Amino acid sequence: NIIGSVQAFFAYLDKKGYLRNHGIEVSAQDFFRSVIERLQATKPVVSGETQDAYLLIKNISFFFRTLGKNDVLAIRDILKGESDILEQAIALFYQWLDPEQSVHDPTRITVPFETMYEYAAFFLQTIAGKSYLFRRDMRLRLLVQYYSVCIIDRAEDKMLNTYGIDLMPQVESLLQEISASRLLQNRRTYLNTLAHIKNKRARIRLEQ
Repeated sequence: NIIGSVQAFFAYLDKKGYLRNHGIEVSAQDFFRSVIERLQATKPVVSGETQDAYLLIKNISFFFRTLGKNDVLAIRDILKGESDILEQAIALFYQWLDPEQSVHDPTRITVPFETMYEYAAFFLQTIAGKSYLFRRDMRLRLLVQYYSVCIIDRAEDKMLNTYGIDLMPQVESLLQEISASRLLQNRRTYLNTLAHIKNKRARIRLEQ
């Protein structure tokens, strides 16, 4: 049950006191909603970053500028403190946030697919996005890259890959890294999905 699992996760975070430790006096669910709303209202730049030093600097400091130092540090504490359950949590929220998934929950927070695409493109295509991930724990980096690839693949299927991102190099790289890693519990599922994406994209190229 997605709804029950999400509510249980928020209650668990409240109990652990991550937000209170940073003087944030709201529930984990309200905090999460606020973060999502701010990240939807202000997005990083994906195209033209390398032509403008000012844009690059803005992108590199994007999360600090958009969310503020205190909230970013609270999120970092959660990611670090809950690294053991991070994989399951990200899989859960990937479904819960996706408006295309039929989850009947009045308290649910959804993210438009176009916004998901912008952030996936940011992490896969920009210097700032890549450098942000490489400063993180390897498990988190692989998971964000994997879900970003899944989102870009969906964008391709919908003819919405507006930045024209070529998935093949990303998929090849991830296949190698996840194959060599023992950090991910659902490793076999990720490898099967990536192999499917690779074969599908190769077939479409041949047909074109």
